[in-house]
Amino acid sequence: MERNSQARVILEGSPILLDTNSLFIAYLNLCGKSAILLYGYLISADHLETLTHQKIVEHCQSTLEQLQYDLSNLEQYELIEAYYAKIDQQDTFTYILKSPLPIQAILSHEVFGRVLLQKLGSHRYERLRQRFSDKPSSKEAYTNISTAFDKKVLHAYDASNEQHFNSDPSPKAILENRFNSKMFLIECSLTTFPQNLRTKTNIQVISDLGSLYNIPIIDMCTYVGKASTVNMVSNESSFSVEKLKGYVMHNSEAVALEKDPYASSPILFLKSLQDNREPTTTEKRWISDLVTDQRLNYGVINVLLEYVLKTQNGQLNRAFVETVAATWARQNIETKEQALKALKDYNPKAKSQKQSKSVQSDFSGQQDSLSVDEVKDLKERLKKIGK
Repeated sequence: MERNSQARVILEGSPILLDTNSLFIAYLNLCGKSAILLYGYLISADHLETLTHQKIVEHCQSTLEQLQYDLSNLEQYELIEAYYAKIDQQDTFTYILKSPLPIQAILSHEVFGRVLLQKLGSHRYERLRQRFSDKPSSKEAYTNISTAFDKKVLHAYDASNEQHFNSDPSPKAILENRFNSKMFLIECSLTTFPQNLRTKTNIQVISDLGSLYNIPIIDMCTYVGKASTVNMVSNESSFSVEKLKGYVMHNSEAVALEKDPYASSPILFLKSLQDNREPTTTEKRWISDLVTDQRLNYGVINVLLEYVLKTQNGQLNRAFVETVAATWARQNIETKEQALKALKDYNPKAKSQKQSKSVQSDFSGQQDSLSVDEVKDLKERLKKIGK
């Protein structure tokens, strides 16, 4: 580490959530006073300014050796992640600041808790555990005398202001119970999948694909990381849905059909319709698009797939599938029963027979009967032609 090497600071989550009890009771004992002072300075520093290690040393009234020691302690206790790159022949360091763990989490941490116990001693450590216990104090002997909200204050409320509380509806969630997106967001590091990429649309796509291909959360974190591009220098990031589709399509988990086969993943349902043949990459991509773009339920997609294979000689006619899917999406067909009824109403064979019968009837109505002489004359002419 050189004095003039550049130091960039990035906050993991903005603003950083500070548990002051955790920071000044637990981390102060774990990392040391000067390390916590450094952490506080880096949080409050102007992150648009290009810092150097020398500037940090001057602001903290420290030394370069002490700075290295303090950074090492903060890194060990996961308050900072450090990255290095050589940019334009200059050493550049990026420090990602993380929120401190709640004090209850540190006290019960398998590693940090034991270190804290060693530093504080059994008596002080146990006092902290009792002080910050999650158990609520008993209220059995008390009566709630809190003042309730006075609704009179809303009597003069202007209903036209209601627009400020009407947010845009979230994407239609069709697979919310199959992939735990909340747990995914907790497990997936902000370094791998930054906050600015965690939009409702991106999270819904991840949830849909995780359900469709039965991807475990830990594996999905890996695939999302590969589909995300994070530039630590420019602080720019992007997320490719198509890349994610490619990763999950080739790494799906094998599972059995649901009790109701139509409730199963369309990938698995299609495989069962094709004598257990694995769907091709192209077929998987079509189905992925039906889920993520058309927002169709599994039951609806499976009814459509079964119908197409039966009526198209075992072939998936893409144009037909996409046309019907788009129509059903516009008609808000959301259940297997609604899809079956739509197909029954459609019934192109019956429609074709009806049209054919109508044409024959119209044609026969236009024919004129021939007289006996006209028939005899026609036969004579045919004989002459035969000669």
